[in-house]
Amino acid sequence: MNRREFLARQGALLAAVGMAAVYPSMSARAAASAEALNVPLKFLGWQGYDDPKAMGTLTAQGLTLDAQYITGNAEIVTKLRSGGVGSIDVVTPGISAVEPLIRTKLVEPIDATKLPSSERFFSQFRNMSWQQSDGKNYAVPVSWSDYPMSYRADLFKDLPKKWADLGDEKYRGKLITLDDPANLWIFARALFKSSDFSKMTKDQVSQAAEAFMPVKANLTTIAPSFGDIADVLARGDAQASVLGWRFIDTKLKAKGIDGVSYVPPEDGTFLWCDSYCIAAKAPHLEQTYAFLNQMLSAEGNAIIGAAIGCGVVNAEAVALLPEDQRKLYPYEDLPAFLEKNTFYIPPALEAEGEIATMRDWTEAWERIKLS
Repeated sequence: MNRREFLARQGALLAAVGMAAVYPSMSARAAASAEALNVPLKFLGWQGYDDPKAMGTLTAQGLTLDAQYITGNAEIVTKLRSGGVGSIDVVTPGISAVEPLIRTKLVEPIDATKLPSSERFFSQFRNMSWQQSDGKNYAVPVSWSDYPMSYRADLFKDLPKKWADLGDEKYRGKLITLDDPANLWIFARALFKSSDFSKMTKDQVSQAAEAFMPVKANLTTIAPSFGDIADVLARGDAQASVLGWRFIDTKLKAKGIDGVSYVPPEDGTFLWCDSYCIAAKAPHLEQTYAFLNQMLSAEGNAIIGAAIGCGVVNAEAVALLPEDQRKLYPYEDLPAFLEKNTFYIPPALEAEGEIATMRDWTEAWERIKLS
């Protein structure tokens, strides 16, 4: 995902720059003994969810990670299917991969009694429908975010009430956006009042693309990564990004620029969420629970959230975030925010009648770029 590219461009993890000084000392609350922890866990997932600083005292107790990083959620399914079951301990899928992992029995049910850290979660991040099957949870969330606009408050003064307002000629030459079909999902959500893109038709894809076209005329460029967007906004070559990320605010403010995230109030936006899952037949189950419990503790979750610029799920982690990141997400009014802005269900991968596939969305976006 492009937010990953942004992290790589910015030097990957903020944790490498003195993050330890921000947080108090940590203790692993898992029951495993130091002797039992002295094993290597095999980790398959996004870089950042294995942050060694977030691991706290587990490292001192001998727990190490054999980490293999992914560049897309589908790799988790593929690698587990092709010999990973029985050797991989933990994976970190996004929403799009959780259901396939459950359906193909590539992940184990989560025993909440072995994750006392989850008792400190915001209630909205417990027992979400896409985490479950037959009344059991198979995923435990670690981070989340939405897709807002990102803009410079010193330059961009006329905020839209709806996403479609960005097609007004008064925004000509002021906008940039990310090279991603998610631009169309934003407009589809506004048009059809749903974040379930798995049920949208090819005709609805065409309607979303048509709705986006006036905005396309106002773009100065389409950027390959959020890092490029932050640079363009910092130079003043554009004033706002249609598809943004709240971490851009922090990067702009570090340069003395008032960066702000904004969601058009009449339409809202959609959200994504990444989770930890325990791989089927994980060879080190006790140690895997110790790892998850620590990473999802207030201290561990705060370090991860600060490093990757995303929302935390542990309510006690908010107070441990750097001051400039506590306000990135609306933690003080999270229930209302999550009620209005819902987690997305990705498009289908395989064709079924008139239902649009991910390929249909991607091809529609490519046609817009060429127009």
